[in-house]
Amino acid sequence: MKNAKDGIIYIGKSNNLKARTRSYFVPNASLNFAKKKMIQHIAKIDYIETKSDLEALMLETNLIKKNQPKYNVLMKDGKNLSYITITDETIPCLIKTRFRKER
Repeated sequence: MKNAKDGIIYIGKSNNLKARTRSYFVPNASLNFAKKKMIQHIAKIDYIETKSDLEALMLETNLIKKNQPKYNVLMKDGKNLSYITITDETIPCLIKTRFRKER
């Protein structure tokens, strides 16, 4: 979500973008103070389509770290980093984790 000056103010992800977006703009929506303030500044909504939930999560995390949007507070502090671990099994699996393991 961007403001009138094309500045990024919020980055989010959703499986159903239409429903997620609509939830912000319904009359009498049960939004907290920050979200009510945020919707007053939204001038444009851009989106990027991804192939999977994992790809969406990684993209969201990276974009928040890079752009530091005002209304994304949880992932700006560097404590919610996501990593991918490849298991050592015969058929390796990809596992999403918050911990980095050195090999």
